[in-house]
Amino acid sequence: MLTAPRPLRIFYAAADAATADVPGSRIWYHNLFLPLVELGHDVIRFEYDLGPHVSHRDFTQPQNREFIQAHRPHLEAALLKQLEKAHQERPLDLFFSYFYAADVTAVTIEKIRQAGITTVNWYCNGSYQFHLVSDIAPAYDYCLVPEKFRLEDYRRIGANPLYCQEAANPNVYRPYDLPYAYDVTFVGQKYGDRPAYIHHLLRQGIGRARLGAALAARQSGHSPMAQSRQSAQTFPEGQRTLISPAHSGRNLWSATER
Repeated sequence: MLTAPRPLRIFYAAADAATADVPGSRIWYHNLFLPLVELGHDVIRFEYDLGPHVSHRDFTQPQNREFIQAHRPHLEAALLKQLEKAHQERPLDLFFSYFYAADVTAVTIEKIRQAGITTVNWYCNGSYQFHLVSDIAPAYDYCLVPEKFRLEDYRRIGANPLYCQEAANPNVYRPYDLPYAYDVTFVGQKYGDRPAYIHHLLRQGIGRARLGAALAARQSGHSPMAQSRQSAQTFPEGQRTLISPAHSGRNLWSATER
């Protein structure tokens, strides 16, 4: 007879938000942390303000390299201290993170593995920022990868990727009893081929243009960062929620706050 797997004791380390450009975003709290808890696992959160690190993860930028050099050691020290304490209280089964190489070094992940704890890293920017995780990916036991075409790249550098498609927590992202406001709704940042899809729809006259800062910058030529503080004003009063009702069958994307 098949028996249900026992709940795992998991040390969880990830920022609530994917970007500082969306005030109040808790996309990873809703879609990574809460599902683990709702599945019945014993989840211990890393108690550390990761917010500033989210804004400095691209080490190709000189100002970010300075931040990383100054602050990454403090993050790593706090991580190992809290993890060791939790492991001593009761052995941990899994270390689950959403980390870039700017957050931790491979040496720190190896120390966690040496303690007998399985390590897993979720990373979903590999389509265009694989270089920002490649230094630490081989140090993990497993890397959760939603970009199928990147799997071989992970293997090439000695990492162990598992194909894992993105999803949304149905306890948070579900139909709401609200009137429809738009024909097509997309909530997300500008990268990859997203702008091409958006502007194709606009050229076809589908829906009303309600562009946020990053997408509007494609037309204006202005910096997305310079406009980010004005993005909430793009929507009329009473419709400034990230959950914008769209007509059934026309909600083409569900990337939510990323």
